[in-house]
Amino acid sequence: MADTLLWLIALPLTGAVATLLLPRQANTIANLSAAATAVAAGFMVHAVYVHGALHYAIGGWHAGLGIALRADGLSALLLLMTALVMLAATVYAGAYFSTAGQRRQLWPLWLLLWTSLNALLLAGDL
Repeated sequence: MADTLLWLIALPLTGAVATLLLPRQANTIANLSAAATAVAAGFMVHAVYVHGALHYAIGGWHAGLGIALRADGLSALLLLMTALVMLAATVYAGAYFSTAGQRRQLWPLWLLLWTSLNALLLAGDL
């Protein structure tokens, strides 16, 4: 269950890298990454509701030496709200930015912003 915390950071980060490597499919990749991240946020909210607060130490190193991720009720709801707003904005932005060049520049930055927001909300060692 705690692996879901890592997916919330890995999915938009992977999408950002993929939009840089495949600029012609950037719009599709961004929409798929947004949908997958929103679904992962939903799973994480359910896991927090069922099991309580989730903890994950990246690489097995605990806070102080490594990066600790933590999700409780408040951070889970904030992550779900962020995911739903970002998903809606992603779908809208695909139609709003008319040229492919504008979208190619937008998607990597947009998905990296989403990655950083998720990492900030999941940071367990602040």
